[in-house]
Amino acid sequence: EKAYDLERITYLIEDRLIEEIESGNRARVDTLCKGLGVDSLVRITVVLPNGEVMGESQDQPSLMVNHLDRPEIEDALAGRVGRSLRFSDTLRTNMLYVARALHQEGAVIGVLRVSLPMTGIRDAQRGIRISLFFGGLLIAMIVTWAAVKIFKRFIQPLHALREGALRLTRGEVDVRFPLAETKEVHDLSVVLNAMADAMTQRIEQEQRQRVRTQAILTAMSDGVIAVDSEDRVILMNSAAGQMCHSDPTAVTGRLLQEVVRNSSLDALIRQAKSSSEIMTKEVTIMGPENRRIIGCCSGLNDLQGQRIGALLVLKDITRLRQLEAIAHDFAANVSHELKTPVTSILGFIETLLDGVYRDPEKAERFLRIAHRQAMRLESIIEDLLTLSRIDAQEGRACISTEAVSIEELISSAVEVGSLRSDYDASGILVECEPGLQARLNAPLMEQALVNLIDNALKYGASERPIEVRAERRGDDVAISVHDYGCGIDPRHHSRIFERFYRVDRNRSRKEGGTGLGLSIVDHIVRIHGGRVELTSAQGKGSVFTLHIPISWIPNQPAIPG
Repeated sequence: EKAYDLERITYLIEDRLIEEIESGNRARVDTLCKGLGVDSLVRITVVLPNGEVMGESQDQPSLMVNHLDRPEIEDALAGRVGRSLRFSDTLRTNMLYVARALHQEGAVIGVLRVSLPMTGIRDAQRGIRISLFFGGLLIAMIVTWAAVKIFKRFIQPLHALREGALRLTRGEVDVRFPLAETKEVHDLSVVLNAMADAMTQRIEQEQRQRVRTQAILTAMSDGVIAVDSEDRVILMNSAAGQMCHSDPTAVTGRLLQEVVRNSSLDALIRQAKSSSEIMTKEVTIMGPENRRIIGCCSGLNDLQGQRIGALLVLKDITRLRQLEAIAHDFAANVSHELKTPVTSILGFIETLLDGVYRDPEKAERFLRIAHRQAMRLESIIEDLLTLSRIDAQEGRACISTEAVSIEELISSAVEVGSLRSDYDASGILVECEPGLQARLNAPLMEQALVNLIDNALKYGASERPIEVRAERRGDDVAISVHDYGCGIDPRHHSRIFERFYRVDRNRSRKEGGTGLGLSIVDHIVRIHGGRVELTSAQGKGSVFTLHIPISWIPNQPAIPG
């Protein structure tokens, strides 16, 4: 830019210099140069075509060397504007030179060179830089102030709206958008707040509905499984998880075949998907405990009526089938147990009627056998009536109770049991924690202990006494009857308390048992809120332990025991 300024100066002064050069008066040219350069940093030099200095504003031309070899002079004589930045031998400083040829009637009559010390340029540049710096700083401050105002007025409220919208999409229902000063942003905030309120209400309503649905599904005793069109599990409640031996929280998205490995259920679901009717099938689900299940399956449709999956409802009928089997066995056993003594009695009576009564010895033997069978029949009927009474009391969930000394209860039961089995009571070892009491129905509990003692005396080892012990265990009284007989194989433990169930039927009948004693014990203990525990192994004897809660519910309606 400085070079162009110097070039413009040459144009301004060339006309006056051309007139003086034509006159050939060197003194006047030099005086004009010095006059033009007064009070200015610009140096003006006039050089003849042969390189001699004709005029110089800051030096004596006669003392200056020939300038023909100067780069800017060479360029000017060649018809170009000469420019050069170099060290001046005359002024001993760096100078910026600009030179132009002076023409008169087409002929070059000289070269006009103007120059400027670089120190002046640097000062000017420094001033410009300082002006630019402070001007830029002022502009930056103004821009920053404007940006802050714009940010506070527009950007910050919009950023707050964006953050609130993101929180709303994450399901945070307590989001509210701040009202800004700007009308447009203020109106947008009002609309968004209204939308947030509506969304919050819908989300809360959906959450309440989801919680209710989940509570209903969790409380259902029936299993519920929903699958999509690809047989992937959408939903499984706790009951279905128990039936299928799966964790309901870990099956979502998995194939039903992976969760429930049952080909019958797979076929049931396929049938339901292709049918508009409810399909029903009874299946067995294998696992640690095999379960008998009735499955009811129907297709699932969307709002447009398109089939999108299936809903399977499972009802566990394992216990029902077990009860049916028990009832069937019970009916068969009752018929058999009653028929056996009746048949025996009728047989001997018919024999007597056929004339055996005339032989006193045979008649007496036959009558004694018939009497024993009648007594056995009476025992069966009495035990059945006892179970019926206990079942009635258990159904009403209340019995009459009183504070009973456990030691006295055991002593009475030992005495009755030993008399029933014709056994010396002194051979029964009794250990009872002193002062131990519980609130219970004494006649019923005594009957339970008598049955256990009677069994222990019948099936225990004759060379070792049976042991009856009582102690407190936490909130329970534990009464155990221990014999050292043949023991009971573990495979019989789960059914030992069923009615008419016998481990050894032949020996049981020989000992005069009805097959109802342990069932009566189990029922009596359960109506007291307790349980019976069996510990036994073949060849090592058996321990039956009654766990009876010491606590009781006061002021309950009494039913005579």
